[in-house]
Amino acid sequence: MPPADWLHVGDMGAEQSCCAKRNDIKPQTERQISRIPRKEIAASTDRVGIGAYFQKCSTDPGALQVKSLLTSSPAHKCGKIQVGDIILKVDGENVYGKKLAELADVLLGPTGSKVELEFKSKNTGNTYEVLLLRGIASLN
Repeated sequence: MPPADWLHVGDMGAEQSCCAKRNDIKPQTERQISRIPRKEIAASTDRVGIGAYFQKCSTDPGALQVKSLLTSSPAHKCGKIQVGDIILKVDGENVYGKKLAELADVLLGPTGSKVELEFKSKNTGNTYEVLLLRGIASLN
């Protein structure tokens, strides 16, 4: 579960991909979201991510980095994305300098849809791309 100051975005029954700092979302929106049953959110929006949590980078204020990966999620299964890697682009759109909520807007999408991501490796500094299918983490 995300820390108390994080809002989980795109929860479809199992923990899912993207979180946004509560400060990035208007209080009335957060209250409205929390009152909607999770099944209803899933049925009405059907927007899921890749199974990765992101946070602001402490060494680069414009960057968003991978905070954690959910086991058996598309992000985890691809084997390339590592904690600390910085996300640069989503489907060719630059996300450097964006807020977490703005990242969620472009990262979340219909289950099974393709999403192309570009990252900068924390370990090597090299950039790499991955093509993933959005979806929830499998429970087995």
